[in-house]
Amino acid sequence: MSLIFADKTEKIITIICILFAIIILLDFSFPGTAYDEKVTKVSKKRQTYYNAGGNSHKSYKLSTENREFDISKEFADNIKKDDIVKTKVSFIFTEVNSYENPITKKKQTYSLRMFTGLILPILLIIILGLGYKFKERMEWPVLILEIMIVVDFIYMCF
Repeated sequence: MSLIFADKTEKIITIICILFAIIILLDFSFPGTAYDEKVTKVSKKRQTYYNAGGNSHKSYKLSTENREFDISKEFADNIKKDDIVKTKVSFIFTEVNSYENPITKKKQTYSLRMFTGLILPILLIIILGLGYKFKERMEWPVLILEIMIVVDFIYMCF
C-alpha cells in the first residue's frame, strides 16, 4: 500500500493536502495588510509540564486593541503598554505574519508561525516529490506530513 497515488481515494487525499499546503504557503508568503496598533498589554506566562527538560518555559503574548498574538522574549523585553506595534496580517487566515517595533525597527516572525506557514508546507511538497522516487520508503513521512498539514489548515481556519 503506497500513499503516493496508489488508488483514487489516496490521490484525492494527496491532492487536497497539496492544495492546503499551497494555500497556507500563499497566505504566509504574501505581505498581507499592515496595521499600526496600540499595545494594550504584554503578558508573560509560565507554562509548566513534567518531563526531563526542566518542567517549564515562559511564553509571551502581546495584546492590541484588535488582536492578540504570541511574540518572542526579545520582542517582549523591548515593548511596553501604549507603544505602537506594526503588524502584517495574512489575507486568508488573518494570522499575524510579522510584527515590528517602530522605535527599535526590529521586525520578527514568531517561530510557530514560521513553521506552520512556511516550513511545514514546503516540507510536505518536498517529501511528496521524493515520494515519487522512493515510494515504499516514503509512506510514513508522507502520511505524517499530510496529517500535519490538515491539522494546520483546520487550526488556521478556527
